[in-house]
Amino acid sequence: MNSIIYAVIPAYNPSLPLIALLNSLAAMPFKGIILVDDGSAPGCASVFAEACRIPGVTLLRHAVNLGKGQALKTAFNHLLLEHADMHGVVTADADGQHLPEDILKVAHALEREERALVLGVRTFKKNVPLRSRFGNVLTAGIARGLLGRKIQDTQTGLRGISRELLPELIRLRTGGYDYEMEMLICLLNSQAKLLQVDISTVYVGKNETSHFNPLLDSVAIYYVFIRHIGNSIITAILDFSIFSICYYFSDWLLLSIAWGRIFAGAFNFSIGKAFVFKSNSNIVRELISYIWLVIVLMLISYSSIRVATMLFNMSPYWAKFIVELIIFILSFSVQRIFIFSRSNKLDYDLHTDWDNYYINRTISQSTVTRRITGRLIVKKIKEYEPSKPQTIVEFGGGDSCFYEKFRESFPGVKYIVIDNSTVGVEKFREKAGSGAEAVCWNILEPFDEWLGDIVYSVGLIEHFAPDQTAACIRSHFQAVRPGGIVLLSYPSPTALYRAIRFVAEWLKIWRFVDERPLLYAEVSEEVCKYGSVLWRGMNWGIGLTQEIVIARRS
Repeated sequence: MNSIIYAVIPAYNPSLPLIALLNSLAAMPFKGIILVDDGSAPGCASVFAEACRIPGVTLLRHAVNLGKGQALKTAFNHLLLEHADMHGVVTADADGQHLPEDILKVAHALEREERALVLGVRTFKKNVPLRSRFGNVLTAGIARGLLGRKIQDTQTGLRGISRELLPELIRLRTGGYDYEMEMLICLLNSQAKLLQVDISTVYVGKNETSHFNPLLDSVAIYYVFIRHIGNSIITAILDFSIFSICYYFSDWLLLSIAWGRIFAGAFNFSIGKAFVFKSNSNIVRELISYIWLVIVLMLISYSSIRVATMLFNMSPYWAKFIVELIIFILSFSVQRIFIFSRSNKLDYDLHTDWDNYYINRTISQSTVTRRITGRLIVKKIKEYEPSKPQTIVEFGGGDSCFYEKFRESFPGVKYIVIDNSTVGVEKFREKAGSGAEAVCWNILEPFDEWLGDIVYSVGLIEHFAPDQTAACIRSHFQAVRPGGIVLLSYPSPTALYRAIRFVAEWLKIWRFVDERPLLYAEVSEEVCKYGSVLWRGMNWGIGLTQEIVIARRS
């Protein structure tokens, strides 16, 4: 393997087969092996002592048994603190059910991907012990219905996980066998890439070494699914009850639907964010997106019920029940994909072809949205920089969309464009007049001296991996004079953005393959290293919701 990948093995009361597994893994190209003693009995001390003598093994201990999930989180936390340069981890069980060659197979699949979850999936045939077959087929079916993904083996402990996904997994509250199901839901909600690799189905004896309790642990696993559908069921009951009461007393269909939606929607949003999707995104944006969803679904519900009652002479109560049953599926999917989705899937090996973009872009494209954005950013710069600037620098401004607006608003100002696209730079030089310069430069490289009073970029910093985005923000502050203004505009992962991008990608007209919408927390963390935030707002008018941050360099 060319990537840095660690093997993680949680162990509770292990036996000698663990030593054989560790010796095999030590001979493989793993960077190291993290073994977690999850509060095992004193009689297992000799097994762990032998394990510590194997090269590459690091032992972490729990004083008491905390569960398999907590053992995995302990290992993930250790690796993120001590080995942040790793590509990812492969988790395996300590009871000998995962063959070393299968563990390596999962590792090889993981090293070819970013933001990925790789599952080592087993086949469940007649010779598989009953306690191990228990619930697998049913669980896989429920997972496919709720998550929209076909998962062959939901309870496999052999998993490859990219480093970028580990912080989210550490935050999960579950700690037992249900943790692995919670992990699946968390990562699929965050749009991580899912790969499934076939592995051998191995059981020792009748699987006596497994610490899985068929009753208690299965209940815990299914509770994860129950939590997901329970919120919707309670919401539906609340909605229908309030609708029925209001309609009984008022005989006003639209008002009754509205009151039901308001109360049920408030309940559904609160529970959905905190307990179902466990989203950590900005609550204001999610709430705005959710309100729009409620309004749209309410109008669909109202129209459908009206049609059912008028054309089919159906009772409003039965019509409401049938319509809401259909809308439930739509609502759940929209919430999971567009509202409470925590991050977007992205392949950092893909890059937008900016030369081709500048060659094929026409003046008429997005004229309205550019005017809206240009007016807004000029207005805000004037508010926070009342004195006339001498020099304005635009990063990523090849064939700048905003040059004319800035020259009109700041007559006589010197305007500098910095871009790494030679085509974009040349096109800007062709249209720019005196007092304007264009420089072809890698914006991720540091600047030795400041260049202007104002440095800004629109739609730039989101086209990089996280560490490069941080470097790009740093360059903005290096290029502005002390006390000068930095303006950053970037897309925010609102439901509106996700919906527009989803349609554009489906129509195959989306050209920005490396664009990743950013949360304010990621941007502000870097901005505050070099200056202070003066203003933050959202440019809703252009559809692809652009957040704008204005800061002053220290």
